[in-house]
Amino acid sequence: MAFPHTYKNKTELLENHFKGEKLNIDLLYELLLKEIKLNKIQVHESDDKSLKFSLNSKLFKYKFDVKLRIVKKRSDFNVLFEIEMEKTLQIIIAGIILLAFFSFVSIKYFLIASALFSVLFYQLNLMINSNTVENLIKKAIGDNRYQFNSAEFISEEQHEWISDKNRCSGCGEYLDVTDVFCPDCGLRIKKGKPYVPYNISKHNDKKLNYHYKKKN
Repeated sequence: MAFPHTYKNKTELLENHFKGEKLNIDLLYELLLKEIKLNKIQVHESDDKSLKFSLNSKLFKYKFDVKLRIVKKRSDFNVLFEIEMEKTLQIIIAGIILLAFFSFVSIKYFLIASALFSVLFYQLNLMINSNTVENLIKKAIGDNRYQFNSAEFISEEQHEWISDKNRCSGCGEYLDVTDVFCPDCGLRIKKGKPYVPYNISKHNDKKLNYHYKKKN
């Protein structure tokens, strides 16, 4: 039974997920390298074509090497990654040797147990290590996706509305303390019970909204 020493996979990045930002390979490498350094991950090689670094396995806390490469496919980008599985294979061999020393069953059952252990351990490590790499890529690039989107959908004027408590964050209409809903767009402003003034004469120059609730 043969197990590959290197596992290859890819993560697709659709350019329409990054509205408001002109994507290129250099920018994606910069985001990945920034996330790697933030996590204090040891980088072995770094150039304009690939990144090579080591990650800790979450199963047995051993280090495994990862190589990332970004390629552009039409208008989208693919992050290709390779995971070295040599450490996993070494642990499998060590486990089989220990099993042989402490095994009291026949050769047939020993071979069956060794085969099951090898397949399950390899697949489990492969799944966990691959998931670790994909999460790193999504965290590095996915978090910035929302920053790009915010620049596209929220203008400077809308930022002023949001920061001003006296204006509706949806349309910019000026609000009164008595408003539960925006008088212009109808956006709910306050939660809970509406504010009811004791002296209505103080609000002659204000627009008051009354809401009636039918009794059952």
